[in-house]
Amino acid sequence: MESSGADARTPDARTARLAVDMLDATLGRDGDELLRGVARALAKSLGIDYVLVCERDRPTATQASTLVAWMHGEQVSNFTLLLADSPCGETLERGECYAPSDVRKKFPKHVPLDELDVEGYFGVAVPGRDGQALGHLALMCRAPLDFDASLRAFIIAQARLIGTELQRRQAQRAVREREQLFGAIADALPVCIAYVDALEIYRFVNQTFAGWQDRSREEIIGSPVREVLTSDAYARVKPRIDQALAGQPQRFESAAVYPDGQRREVEIQYLPYVDESRRQSGYFALTTDLTERRQAERERRELDACFRAVTLAAFEGIAVLEDGRFVNVNDSYAQRLGFRPEELIGKSYEGLLSKDSLQRVRRVLDSRFQGVYEVVARSRSGKTFPAEICGVNVD
Repeated sequence: MESSGADARTPDARTARLAVDMLDATLGRDGDELLRGVARALAKSLGIDYVLVCERDRPTATQASTLVAWMHGEQVSNFTLLLADSPCGETLERGECYAPSDVRKKFPKHVPLDELDVEGYFGVAVPGRDGQALGHLALMCRAPLDFDASLRAFIIAQARLIGTELQRRQAQRAVREREQLFGAIADALPVCIAYVDALEIYRFVNQTFAGWQDRSREEIIGSPVREVLTSDAYARVKPRIDQALAGQPQRFESAAVYPDGQRREVEIQYLPYVDESRRQSGYFALTTDLTERRQAERERRELDACFRAVTLAAFEGIAVLEDGRFVNVNDSYAQRLGFRPEELIGKSYEGLLSKDSLQRVRRVLDSRFQGVYEVVARSRSGKTFPAEICGVNVD
């Protein structure tokens, strides 16, 4: 009696059986489990001795690394294989290599074929989005292979499935590398940097932020803002946070004693972040320590006040230069040159000297000479007059 269907030994039956085994091995799986499932199904269903799922890190690489190595019915440790003079190299170069028998004669220089006693080989390149091969899928057997066109087409389809997984892995690696780079840059900056999501949960903080809070990053990341900041600090910034999460950038100054015990005057910026779908997903918080700058400004104002008090009644002209420009002058100095004091602030001294005296003063300033020397000054009207300067350096 004739059979009404394909015999289990026919090519069509092998492809059908492989499809069933592949579905069972890969359904609902991803990552390493998916790759193992593909290799296991190919080996089991087709009776293949060796199944390799390989990846190469760049198109010009001279070697590839196994992600799954399935040998004699079990997974073994991953290894690196050289591509020169090998069927795997030809697979990557041409997209496919099918040597049903005598593969060692075709690639006599590739020693691993002898070591594994390989007779038949079928390899398929794993494609990427740009057409470049991300890796390859290799099936090797100690007996000749008999793969018809439909079976090879099915195996090629599995290579595309592997390609999707490798693209996902590469995308994840790229994200991790960017995160590591961002983290390294953020840690090198002398400012606090944090990212807070739409639920007010810290998703990233740099080392400076963690140090100011006197906690580890692990303690902060994943915690709500209200639990990291003191209750008073959170109450002060909560309206700003709401505005930032509504898409409004915030910039303000504050002063407080931080958990590390330091009192700081700071500038805080909240920069809203909109994701690729144009959805408001959180904000970046940048906190800059202004303590030293504000202290210097206060000291400068005190010095200015002292300067004005001392020089107000002085008959001699007194001026303070910084980088060749006036930062302070008293009335006597300005009047002798025909100016009001505020007109000279920020102005260069060079237009107030004769040509010969200008060269001399430049040499004096460059040498940081301290003492008395004479110059010819030039007033606002262009009139010149002799003047005696007593220079003192202030560090």
